[in-house]
Amino acid sequence: MGCKARIKLHDDGSILNSLLTHDHDPPKVHVTSSDSTEFIPSNRHSGRGMGTILVYRGFTFSRMKTNTRWYCSKTAFGCKMRLRTTPEGQVIESQNEHNHDPPNLFRCVDGKLHRC
Repeated sequence: MGCKARIKLHDDGSILNSLLTHDHDPPKVHVTSSDSTEFIPSNRHSGRGMGTILVYRGFTFSRMKTNTRWYCSKTAFGCKMRLRTTPEGQVIESQNEHNHDPPNLFRCVDGKLHRC
């Protein structure tokens, strides 16, 4: 059925209201050696199990068919940005540029990253 937890923020980022009852364990945030690249487990399933989101320079990316190729999460809106990483997560190649602004991401005090 899906987790019912929700949070609503004011324009300044403060919490307006929230429902914090989760029906699952919290995700773990994995930070690579680069402070601008993070791999975050996603609750969206891929064909190979739980998904992973790559956050690089404020933009979000989804995994392609391998663990080292990524496409912008806004590909459905025409963005052609692609990345290639080492298996350890270091970005080694980028292709094209984004045709949009980065998403609004909010980092909670506990370090978890959320899309606003």
